Amino acid sequence: MTDDDPFASDDDEDDGCEEPPEPQLFAYEENKRVVVFADMLGFSKLTLKHSIEPDVFLELQRPGNVAFLRASLEDAHANLLSERFIRFHLLAAESAAQVRMVEDGESITFSDCAFFATNKLYAAAEYATTLVRSALEVQIPVRIGIAAGEFLVVRIRADFGMTNQDHIVQFLGSGVSLANATEHCGVKGCRILLHESAKALTAEAEQMGPFRNIRSPFQILPLPEEETKSKAGVFQEIGYLGHLSRQDELWKAVNEMAAASEDEEQIQYVATRNALNRMRAASGQPPFAP
Repeated sequence: MTDDDPFASDDDEDDGCEEPPEPQLFAYEENKRVVVFADMLGFSKLTLKHSIEPDVFLELQRPGNVAFLRASLEDAHANLLSERFIRFHLLAAESAAQVRMVEDGESITFSDCAFFATNKLYAAAEYATTLVRSALEVQIPVRIGIAAGEFLVVRIRADFGMTNQDHIVQFLGSGVSLANATEHCGVKGCRILLHESAKALTAEAEQMGPFRNIRSPFQILPLPEEETKSKAGVFQEIGYLGHLSRQDELWKAVNEMAAASEDEEQIQYVATRNALNRMRAASGQPPFAP
């Protein structure tokens, strides 16, 4: 017993036990998020090759689930521009829904890109790995940048008039800028690139992810030395191979996209295949067959 606390016992003074440290979680500060920026590669070129198809996009206006929309798309005989655009947005919505089973997140999609902001790196990685893997399986090339920083949605509004329309999407923050810069840092291929601003969160992500019902454990891998020359602060990437039973199909899809691409686009698929084999090596698996 002490003079300061009459209710304390002698055993309480030094029992050799300490309170466990609080986990280092992000986003205790207001407006701090882990931000994902996903970009569909080659989209501008598709817009120059194919015309827009309003009749095909009417299918998106029908009520129903994703399975219905996909079935409708199969019957619509859409050109490659319409098909990739619609599938990308459906997959982005599916990825966000998957994460929201365990963590909250803000999702914004427009044109050929998507943003997703959440409080935890493992939730951001789940969104990113789900989106990249599912996009590649249907032969949509996607690259993603992830960064930590501020994120604030100011206003999202649409106003439709008889002759005029306003579409306003206002959001900003250092997380938005850094995630975008990470994806545009010059590293080629369908990759999930991790900015150094999120480095302090990687230990938490690796420890907490498997305990939060995250479906797909992920790897954090160093970039090859030749890919760290930029000044964008990008030195790591996240693996997205997923379950062993689906990896061969992923490899096949990448090869088929490469075979259908022009010569100047081959650099993207060489980088993608090299990255996939590094992911295999990190998992103790042999490289894919050529």
